[in-house]
Amino acid sequence: MLRHGQYILRNKSTTGIFPETMVCFSNLEDLLRHYRNEVTPHKRRSHPEACRINKIIRNDIARLSLKELSTIHIARYRTKRLKELSKATIRKELQILPHALDLARKEWGLNKANVVRDIRKPIDQTAGKEDWNRKNKRYYWRSCRSQ
Repeated sequence: MLRHGQYILRNKSTTGIFPETMVCFSNLEDLLRHYRNEVTPHKRRSHPEACRINKIIRNDIARLSLKELSTIHIARYRTKRLKELSKATIRKELQILPHALDLARKEWGLNKANVVRDIRKPIDQTAGKEDWNRKNKRYYWRSCRSQ
């Protein structure tokens, strides 16, 4: 089922060089909707990913055409979302975009480099520190008892 901005190209050539059917996307929103409908349902945790995709679609970045989309737009999106949400949440959102762009390039005929791979992802400095400290304290007290 095709939505607004998508159309099918049919290759009349019999050479077999080009795929018979390619889905073309006019903007990031069309690409993400197609990804959400075709790829996400087959994943184990599809509901949270679908919700993240919907949040990206509601953002202004989704209205950009794929030709206009650049690292500057992705970096601005990341910075804007970091003011609202945690680093881990933004990292999960940013993991969807490169996968969707790679899949579109490899399987759906998109002729666009993956601009998301070139930006820095937010790193959560506190992730795992609390568990690490608890584990070290446990080993420390065990070693003290054994002496």
